[in-house]
Amino acid sequence: MNRLTGWDGEHAYLLKCFEGGGCPDMDTSKCNFCDHHIAVYDHLAAYEDTGLTSEDVVRLNDFSQSQCAKLLAENGRLKAELDTAWKQLHFEIENERRLQDEILHSIQT
Repeated sequence: MNRLTGWDGEHAYLLKCFEGGGCPDMDTSKCNFCDHHIAVYDHLAAYEDTGLTSEDVVRLNDFSQSQCAKLLAENGRLKAELDTAWKQLHFEIENERRLQDEILHSIQT
């Protein structure tokens, strides 16, 4: 997300207006009419359309990160289990081949 605002202590401000040289001579008398101000309203409206509070967003973010961590750990465990099973299967196949070769050799001799 591209931020439109910044924080100056406890008050928000438009980044383009104060950091990007958006308003000549810092003329704040036109702040309610500039394109940057409209962009903030559009951004705020899109956020409000979600119906989520800022606390909801934080809670969702924490949940998704914790769920991702759990899934990654489970994925690692399952991969290790699969690797072990694959090695065991390969070992059993090799033993079966050796046994078949021994039987075939004993039949031929």
